[in-house]
Amino acid sequence: MISVAERFAKALDHEDYDEAARLLAPDCEYVSPKETLIGPEAILASYREAGDWVKANLDAVAYESSVRPEGPSAVVTYVDHLTHAGVAHRYSCEQVLSFAKDGTIRRIVHCELPGQREAVVDFFGRVGVRPR
Repeated sequence: MISVAERFAKALDHEDYDEAARLLAPDCEYVSPKETLIGPEAILASYREAGDWVKANLDAVAYESSVRPEGPSAVVTYVDHLTHAGVAHRYSCEQVLSFAKDGTIRRIVHCELPGQREAVVDFFGRVGVRPR
């Protein structure tokens, strides 16, 4: 299952939503502090919307990720390297992936890391960008 998680993380790093879609179960759910989304279409629309917002509002972004096993699940650590108005910021979060019997991703749970959300909101304020 780690290889599926690695492929999924790499697909998101490259904004390859077609590849990411192939790795999600039809009834996959994405659980975040804000909402729960069901199905690949809704989940990938959320990822795409976030990526489009970043590109429209910041000067530059680069994505990287790493994957580690955690029992039957995998944890993906995402790092977004954000730059705007000459100021750089690094935002990190994690997502716990659970798998269906066929090896597709059945559940994604978004986990904010301590202090990261507050720090990125502060970054947006310093560079004059209103958070989404």
